[in-house]
Amino acid sequence: MRQNNFSTGSFTMNMKYSIFTMAIVSMSISGCGEQDAAQASRAAKAGAAQAERHIEKAGVVLDDAAITAQVKTALVIAPDLQGLAINVDTLRNVVTLSGTVASEGLRQQAETIAKGVYGVQEVKNNLIVKLPS
Repeated sequence: MRQNNFSTGSFTMNMKYSIFTMAIVSMSISGCGEQDAAQASRAAKAGAAQAERHIEKAGVVLDDAAITAQVKTALVIAPDLQGLAINVDTLRNVVTLSGTVASEGLRQQAETIAKGVYGVQEVKNNLIVKLPS
């Protein structure tokens, strides 16, 4: 006659071993889950910080482009400076003027106009005075 496994000690031992194994596996999985969640959280924070830096850079570029456009517009509508080839570049709110003008007065006028544009922190006036020939 065959013995019922439920009545033997081997069944209880196997059951205890199985429960113990499931507990270990369960703890390992939950530990990995926490570790993965922590890693995902760190990655998300790093990604957000990087995105913020890109947004700030993009904002600076847009601000510089807007300043350049405003300075160019102001120079074009100034009666004495119309038609002059004045180049305007902006980097971090610092405007650089380059090109040629016919007099020191026009050179100073261009600088004054550029300084009057909102957002301009500094003007580097590289305009060259060249008398008309």
